[in-house]
Order: sequence, then C-alpha cells, then structure tokens
Amino acid sequence: MLVVRIEKWPHGQPQGAQLMAFATIANLGTGGRELGSYIVRLFKPGVEGFTRSIEQMIKHPQRSDTWRKGQIDAFPRLALGPWDLLFRALVATVHKRNPVVPINFQFGEPPASPVDDDVP
Repeated sequence: MLVVRIEKWPHGQPQGAQLMAFATIANLGTGGRELGSYIVRLFKPGVEGFTRSIEQMIKHPQRSDTWRKGQIDAFPRLALGPWDLLFRALVATVHKRNPVVPINFQFGEPPASPVDDDVP
C-alpha cells in the first residue's frame, strides 16, 4: 500500500506541520506480475478535523472517513512508477472536479521514447 500525505508546513518548517489530507493506493491482488489493479481512497478532515487516527482509517475505513474512492485497472507496474500511479489515482478520483484540465488520451503502453528525467 502506498500512503500519500499532504501537509502544510508553516513558513516551510516541519515543526508544527498540519496534515491537510492523505490518500491510500492499495493493491487489490487481482493483477499479475506486469499489470496491477488498485483501490484508491482520498481522505480529508471534516469541520472538526480528523476524528480517528490515520492507522484506524487505513485499517478500517468508514464511509465518513473517505472523501473520494476510485479504482485503477491494468496499471503497467513494471514500466511505470509511483508518480504515474499517483497521477492515475487522481484521475480516477478527482478529474471530474477539474473539467478544464484536458486529459485526451487513453491509458496504455508508456511512450516509446522516455522523457529526459534530468530536465527541471
């Protein structure tokens, strides 16, 4: 399982960090070696903040804890990495909230020539 935390660091300092939201991306165990399927859950605090511990929400998620839920199927885990998985998790859960952002492609094989990772 991957856990993604979004924290606010006042003035860029980790002291006093505030958890704003977090997500889990869990392997469903239904894929094979090359392709994986995952369940995605996005959590954000309510008006009173998070009322249960992160560990409790991950181990025993309740409907009230989960802000958005989605699924990723046929993810090429040997060809792509965790940032690609996170991208697909966001597409599966919040893309409809952001219709201005065009995503006009189908998930499939990665590009034939990789992008230069050294470019800032």
